[in-house]
Amino acid sequence: MMTHAMTGYALQEYLIVIDIPEALRHKIEKAREELMTNYPVRQPKTGRPHVGLVRFSAGRQEEQRIIDRLLLITLSQQPFLVEFSDFGGYPMHCIYIRVRTRERIKALVKAYKELRPLLRARGEAPHFLDDPVIPLAARMDKDIYLSAMKEYAGKHFNGRFLASSVLLLARGNKQERYRIIRRFEMDSLPIGIQQGALF
Repeated sequence: MMTHAMTGYALQEYLIVIDIPEALRHKIEKAREELMTNYPVRQPKTGRPHVGLVRFSAGRQEEQRIIDRLLLITLSQQPFLVEFSDFGGYPMHCIYIRVRTRERIKALVKAYKELRPLLRARGEAPHFLDDPVIPLAARMDKDIYLSAMKEYAGKHFNGRFLASSVLLLARGNKQERYRIIRRFEMDSLPIGIQQGALF
């Protein structure tokens, strides 16, 4: 999404994401590094793994209003288990880790669609990410994708964690790394589920 400046008004790029616990992030990063080592994928180094929910642009002066609304919507959500299982691809360019608990994530994205009028205040429509995956490599050449998928169609990856909060991230331009603006906690934790469990 393009960041541009209007007269007296600079837009920032924002992401609303489910953060992944450190141990599981490292497991995903290791799988990503293995793919990049074994196959010549030309792409910039990606940031820390997360489950993306919404991408949008807004001005800094709108940030507090967005935070206030995000807080109210997120507090009304119940935490839920997120499970990853094996690999998939978008032919012919992207290999990803499958997210198995798609319906609950899609329901969370739907809840955030209440924010649509606020997130398009300057005319740019927000993008709601209702096809949850964890990308490992994108913009792959067709031949490399086909070769890698012969291997990854039979490889296994398993992990799960309790999603109990979301992060609002922002950056001023595409060269910057996203920074955390605010963490939003969901309501009380269900009994009997531990955070950060790995298979």
